[in-house]
Amino acid sequence: MTGIAAMALVGMSAATAAAGTSVSAKGERGAAYFQHNGDKLTVYDYKKDGWGVEGEVSWKSGGRWRSANVKPGGGGQHASQSLNIKEGTEIQLILFYIDPDGAYINGRVHTGRA
Repeated sequence: MTGIAAMALVGMSAATAAAGTSVSAKGERGAAYFQHNGDKLTVYDYKKDGWGVEGEVSWKSGGRWRSANVKPGGGGQHASQSLNIKEGTEIQLILFYIDPDGAYINGRVHTGRA
């Protein structure tokens, strides 16, 4: 049975199966959002506390991992980057905290689809 035939049996269209999903990673110091409609990464730094935040989106393209990072300029600010990721591609979103000494603290991986 082909993938399209299987989707038809469960009432899904090919367009529904490939539809993107937006994803977010939120914490007490900031948040990162990947908006699938337009492939946009936006990162917010909530606090002026000496800590930084950075958001990263990663995806596979042509057999290689690609990534984009966005880091706001400081507390109370946000920054965005538009990306061009093939529709239906799985993405991974991570929100990093950056301590006052510049060390990165990894967050949890969140998955979505472009």
